[in-house]
Amino acid sequence: MNPQKIVLLSTLIISGISGINGAQAATWNWSYSGAGTIGGSGTFTTNNTSPFVVTGITGIAEGSNITGLYPAGTLIYQRIDNLLFANQPQLTYKGIGFATEELTTANQAGLVLFYDDGIVDPNFPIVGYGLYVFTADYGNSPGTYTNIADINFQAIEVPEPINVLGSVTGIALFGALTNVLKRKSIK
Repeated sequence: MNPQKIVLLSTLIISGISGINGAQAATWNWSYSGAGTIGGSGTFTTNNTSPFVVTGITGIAEGSNITGLYPAGTLIYQRIDNLLFANQPQLTYKGIGFATEELTTANQAGLVLFYDDGIVDPNFPIVGYGLYVFTADYGNSPGTYTNIADINFQAIEVPEPINVLGSVTGIALFGALTNVLKRKSIK
């Protein structure tokens, strides 16, 4: 094989390996708002494939710090799934469940962001995003909850930083090795 081709191939392999970040978690900035003081925002951590499974949450909801995510399958008003999608609608009817400092997992209280398509629950007043605020162990009854309809919800994936160092290193290595080969072929 031609020495220049070997250098090019080696450089591309090294550059590619240094640019691999592995299967990292994705990060999303999310927010919701509604009438009056209804609102919250923060960060979701998810796996890297769609549908994205929310594995972590931080932020503020209804004026209180978020303290944790309920595991998928937790029975609240139904079993939550903690799924997130890149396109609209970004949530399912089962929703993403989490606790805050005021609504804690200790007494099975918290919030669920969800999307209703009008088919699953024909009694829900709108087709769109909603928020359940539950204040007792709703899964085992007696539980109480407030259903807040017509909220705006969005989640935007935070882009991964480009591995500039790996790219620059690969280009520099290619240039240096090409220069060395040229000098050897001239002699």
